[in-house]
Amino acid sequence: METALTAAPARATTPATLISVENVTFWYGSTLILDDVSCSIAEGEFVSVIGASGCGKSTLLQLLDGALRPGNGRVVIEGHDASKRDDSRAVVYQDFALMPWKTVAENVRLGLDYRRGDLRMKQREEIAHHYLDRIGLGRAAGMYPYQLSGGMKQRVGLARAFAVQPSILLMDEPFSALDAQNAEILREEVRGLVAEERRCVVFVTHNLDEALQLSDRILLMRSTPGRLAEDISLVEQKSDPVAWERIHYAEYRARLWEFLKGEVAAHSELKERS
Repeated sequence: METALTAAPARATTPATLISVENVTFWYGSTLILDDVSCSIAEGEFVSVIGASGCGKSTLLQLLDGALRPGNGRVVIEGHDASKRDDSRAVVYQDFALMPWKTVAENVRLGLDYRRGDLRMKQREEIAHHYLDRIGLGRAAGMYPYQLSGGMKQRVGLARAFAVQPSILLMDEPFSALDAQNAEILREEVRGLVAEERRCVVFVTHNLDEALQLSDRILLMRSTPGRLAEDISLVEQKSDPVAWERIHYAEYRARLWEFLKGEVAAHSELKERS
């Protein structure tokens, strides 16, 4: 294939920082959503963001995408202001966001049509079909979204995001609308693709097991307003798979659950007082 599918650059000894969030504050009207949030994410990292509903997780993702701009502070993507939207990022949504009048292959090719006009149509089609084959939908290329199950639709969304070969994938609860079996299958497929192509991923989720299975790091966010409470690295614990499965997984899940329970209780108490 003339347009060789490219993985993200191999990691250096110290991975380069791709995302830098610097003292970011964000308001919706008179409501403070995010307050003084700072973090950095390096190439090849899979980072999940967890917090109670309303803590600003999706808002943070939109700031990373450049769809929103911070009131104070700044978001830097690969050395540039995040509002200068470019080909470095792709977003996977929870609602599939497929064009109903386009075939599966045309939906996957959509991002390439917009971003890679330098490629001939045949080359863009080959890339789209490569990723459809990679996620097991090669035979569905000519079908339309209404003919697909929820799991198949989300596979199309994933294929479309990977097809543009971004250095950063932004994923907003991509499996929340799926049944448990399809969600588990797709988690495995995402984990394989990310590892194979060494993409940087920022993953918003409410699912603790999902975050623990997929992540190198987990960012815990407090709510009302959203603040970064803790940055948890799992790399060392996962370096020993046996110890991770037998000991650390349960420990970290309990730790995350205690945090979330406390956040939900605090949020409920605040609502009652107001």
